[in-house]
Amino acid sequence: NLFPNPSNDILTIPVFLPSEEIVEIVIYNADGAFIKTVYLGKIPEGVHFIPADVFTFDQGIYAVKITVREKIFVKKFLKRN
Repeated sequence: NLFPNPSNDILTIPVFLPSEEIVEIVIYNADGAFIKTVYLGKIPEGVHFIPADVFTFDQGIYAVKITVREKIFVKKFLKRN
């Protein structure tokens, strides 16, 4: 799960990988518009906590899309001011 949720500055995105993988993490707003790429690159096997600066985001609901190979995971979070 994303934490803290709701968030007002740094959102932490946990990523659990059984082997080294190329990972893409992207944030979209509630309308599905692209906001930012948080991470794109290789991550080694293990548990990782990727920080995302959401301080400048408007208040509202956002989606974090995590892509690993052909698998897509979407988690929502609330941004509070």
